[in-house]
Amino acid sequence: MEKKRQQMERMFCPNCQGVHNLGVTRDNSGVTIGYFCHITKEIIKLNTTVWNGMDFRPVISIYLENIVNTKRLPYLGTLKVFKLAKELSYKFMDTDIAKKYEPNYFFVLYILHDELLKIWAKFR
Repeated sequence: MEKKRQQMERMFCPNCQGVHNLGVTRDNSGVTIGYFCHITKEIIKLNTTVWNGMDFRPVISIYLENIVNTKRLPYLGTLKVFKLAKELSYKFMDTDIAKKYEPNYFFVLYILHDELLKIWAKFR
């Protein structure tokens, strides 16, 4: 079995505040979705929220509406919101839609954290 080589692009990383190689994140059809920092283990820049032809932002938004207790959310700090986003991302990866379209975990985490911050800011 041939190992797929990770493509890298040298650009500015806002998390590290410097220029270094960022991994190119692609879906199964080869479309460039975003750029991944291997130092902080996060997607730095997302070009689109579509993975394998499926737009995940509305799906994740509906998922959060059904699963998150918005009454307790304003009491969380930003670090706790990120930890909650990580936990919910793992749970989202077990849903039928995630199994069907096979999105990257960090792609889901990026969108889910962004949507969670929008809800958090609205109730804060």
